[in-house]
Amino acid sequence: MRRRRFITLLGGAAAWPMMARGQQPPMPVIGFLGAATSATTKPWTASFGQRLRELGWIEGRNVAIEYRWVQGRIEPLPDMAAELARLNVNVIVTHSTIPVVAAKRATSVIPITGFQWPGILWAGACYSYRRLGQRHQPWNARL
Repeated sequence: MRRRRFITLLGGAAAWPMMARGQQPPMPVIGFLGAATSATTKPWTASFGQRLRELGWIEGRNVAIEYRWVQGRIEPLPDMAAELARLNVNVIVTHSTIPVVAAKRATSVIPITGFQWPGILWAGACYSYRRLGQRHQPWNARL
């Protein structure tokens, strides 16, 4: 009887890490919608990644980032924004006004944030900087 109990406890102890790993929540996903090329916006994406690391978010370990670049053309922006919405990312990050508008049209649920938004008020993404709302929040990159 003691041996059965010991084997049962040993088997349960061996299976515990596998069960605990299976119960972890899914990794959050950030959707990055870029209107230019990855080389053009490298200073901003580097700053973004650095700030995420400072806050404890490490790409590939506890956060995933889905990058979408339209290579300077605005025609694919609506499709890329819709693709990020279909992927059900946790937040959409962008670096200029035109992708904000595309993301706003693609989803009404996913939060949208970004940096260097010179025309966000004129684009209609928010009503004022004092009252941005819950879905549209600017983020200033520290270069």
